[in-house]
Amino acid sequence: MTKVQVDRAIRKHLDPKRLTVAIVSDNAKALRAELLSGKPTPMSYDTKDTPADVLEQDKSIAEFPLPVTASRMKIVSAGVMFEK
Repeated sequence: MTKVQVDRAIRKHLDPKRLTVAIVSDNAKALRAELLSGKPTPMSYDTKDTPADVLEQDKSIAEFPLPVTASRMKIVSAGVMFEK
């Protein structure tokens, strides 16, 4: 698939207002606070050979605002997460 095809499929099939994301963290309260803060969230890599163009693109992604609110975030244990 090309990027254009993927972008088209995303726009057609994903509704951001209905999107649910599950994140696993060893410090969920700190992650929640960071996501709600609105501060940039820079990416980091375990490799030293990440291409410069990827790092440059990551800078704009880090600044992208996440439309999350406290009322839509919930912290649950891993056991509860997989009950359903």
